[in-house]
Amino acid sequence: KTTVDGKIFVLEKNEALLQLPELLSGSEYLGSEHDPKGRDYIIASHLFRTQIADDTSWIIVNETIWDDCWVHSVSDNIPDINEEQDL
Repeated sequence: KTTVDGKIFVLEKNEALLQLPELLSGSEYLGSEHDPKGRDYIIASHLFRTQIADDTSWIIVNETIWDDCWVHSVSDNIPDINEEQDL
């Protein structure tokens, strides 16, 4: 595990992205919300919690009006979500 000040080093994240289907299938789905940026082509932003290099990380997947889902980000910083959600 390579960390700097408690943050996952880029190498582990990059390696995890190479295994994205497996990473998502092993993640916990936390729900969705409307696009916080108000983009009209995004139906919803879906949030998943996962582990990368033994650290909790979040995957944000945007669902579009074209029936596509795009990985928006993989982060070790918790995204801004509803406070009542139990994380």
